[in-house]
Amino acid sequence: MITAVDPVKDAGVFKIHNSLSEGRWLTDEEQGLVLGHWLAEDIGAMVGSAVLVETQTKDGYNQVIDLEIVGIINCPNPEITRSGMFIPLSVADEFLEMGGLVTEMNVNFGADSAGDAEFAALVPDIEAMGLEAVDWRVLGEDFVAISQAKAGSSGVLILLILIIAGVGISNTTLMAVYERVRELGMMRALGMKNGQIRRLFLWESAGIGLLGGVLGIGLGALVNWPLVRWGIDYSFLMRESSFGYRIQGQMYGVWDFPTMAAAFFLGVGMTVLVAVFSTGRILRLNIPASLRFQ
Repeated sequence: MITAVDPVKDAGVFKIHNSLSEGRWLTDEEQGLVLGHWLAEDIGAMVGSAVLVETQTKDGYNQVIDLEIVGIINCPNPEITRSGMFIPLSVADEFLEMGGLVTEMNVNFGADSAGDAEFAALVPDIEAMGLEAVDWRVLGEDFVAISQAKAGSSGVLILLILIIAGVGISNTTLMAVYERVRELGMMRALGMKNGQIRRLFLWESAGIGLLGGVLGIGLGALVNWPLVRWGIDYSFLMRESSFGYRIQGQMYGVWDFPTMAAAFFLGVGMTVLVAVFSTGRILRLNIPASLRFQ
């Protein structure tokens, strides 16, 4: 697919020019061509190669454009890398006899609420000219849906991980308490108060939770750092196939500090709660029963 762009204005809206792997971006009035990396490999082209593009004018007449490849793009969007081609708008206007007409205009209003207000204010004027105004939420509907589904699945996954971790924490804490029932009975027989025993196990469980949380976050950070820095490139799986929507061929990790903090404090809190529960059950036993506990 060939897309005609204004080389100067396009750079203010999109970031495709930042994905150049070879050569340079287009300049106005030149018969230049920038194409995707995979497409260049498929046709055996490189920067400086001549390409003949057969197309049709606005009125349906056949036209051949002689272009020179000036740049090659290796874009995160595999659709562009696989089949994208870009030429200057002025060249398309001349050879396709468009008479200054275009099929689409893209405007960057920014990502804040002021941009949304500016777009909403322009919609009536645009529609009055018989044109259609579409914002990024409609154009990126598939991305929004995928993002929402990803957030939901991530929440379920985190919940399952917390449940598994909770079972492990409970098992470890219960074993630490029930293995010392007879010792606790001896301590009580020697005059140690129940409150002192509770505080002893609370401090111990809190220490275990803190140590486990620090080690867990530290190991997790070590595993996550290369994912954040370099990611995992699986774009080769997408070279010959399409998912029906634009998806990046590079998977990166993120630093989700709120989730990390929540997991840390939840782990410590769960350890302490289990210790309180198990210690309370043991302290309800009388001293002789504790000493005979097997």
